[in-house]
Amino acid sequence: ATDTLLHGNDGTYIAAAGSLLSEINAMIHASGAKRLSIAEDTFGAFGFDGAWDTSFPYAVRPVLASPDATRDLSPLASALGANVRYGGTAGYTRVAFLESHDVAGDLNQGTRLPAVIDPASPESWRARKLSMLGTTLAFASPGIPMLLQGQEALETRPFSSGRAVDWTRTNTQPGVVAFHRDLIRLRRDIAGLAPGLRGDRFSVLRRDDSRKVLVMRRWKSSDASSDVVVVANLSGAALLHYPVPFPRQGPWHVHLNTDATRYGADFSGIGSNAVTPGTSGETIDIGPYSVQVLSLQPPAPTLAIRGDAGALVLAWPANFARWVLESSMDPVVPSSWTAVSQATVTVAGGEASVQVAPSATAFYRLRAP
Repeated sequence: ATDTLLHGNDGTYIAAAGSLLSEINAMIHASGAKRLSIAEDTFGAFGFDGAWDTSFPYAVRPVLASPDATRDLSPLASALGANVRYGGTAGYTRVAFLESHDVAGDLNQGTRLPAVIDPASPESWRARKLSMLGTTLAFASPGIPMLLQGQEALETRPFSSGRAVDWTRTNTQPGVVAFHRDLIRLRRDIAGLAPGLRGDRFSVLRRDDSRKVLVMRRWKSSDASSDVVVVANLSGAALLHYPVPFPRQGPWHVHLNTDATRYGADFSGIGSNAVTPGTSGETIDIGPYSVQVLSLQPPAPTLAIRGDAGALVLAWPANFARWVLESSMDPVVPSSWTAVSQATVTVAGGEASVQVAPSATAFYRLRAP
């Protein structure tokens, strides 16, 4: 809480505190460590790399909790692309979130998002669906996404320093946990399927106030092929053959569908794995209160591993021969992945393959070129 540190009880600015923060941040950046220094409520000063957009949840949560008939998409569309608190375009310095110790904590009589959506039944179908929808949009918007502990397991009780988070919910809410795991992987672009989510560009392709649909585009200004399109249906009705203004011709591949039954046994599972041009353009089927995240990158093919005379052979379909094989000893660290030389890849008999030395600590993956 940098604002509290910088000002005394009477609100007077404390210059020594400002100097201390600047020196600490200078030390962090001089160390060469890959770390970000984030302020809770100070923006563009004292050497911080970013700050919480503390107005973001108050702009988005009411939209999610409102009745379908009166739901206004305008504040939502605005909040996704702008730094709500500090003004200007949202970017890498903005931290976007829907829950925090202030927003969802008992200190400020806060409420968890599912309980805002459905106070009477915060674990209901509607509460789970709209919570996932909102979290997906927050993660897909420009900036650094943030979760409050317990949010990934649909914690419904206010955050409290006097009460531990109920971690047994990771067992009772496995679908919600799986959703957050998949969303985080996609946002980090671990599989190379959604590079645009880490990009610097954002636009709203369509705001359909009648049918309660928001379509947004994320991409890197340096890479025209990095496009990611996010389609959100904020109505309680499924939409079939809904026209989407994709920025370029497909096929577009669906990498996250919050209506998938693996995220909830009572979900509809509406939607396909890919969208291809049709006679009336490109349309999608999307479930109620659902989001689909699509890109031009096809899903990674299955990587087969088999033994061969004391060595390991890694193989995948030949039509993906241009994909890059990468290895890592620490797969959770994105920078640890290194490409295996393409010169070692052999294409024959309908498959691409490479021979590697057996290792109990090596991990391998395929990445789109």
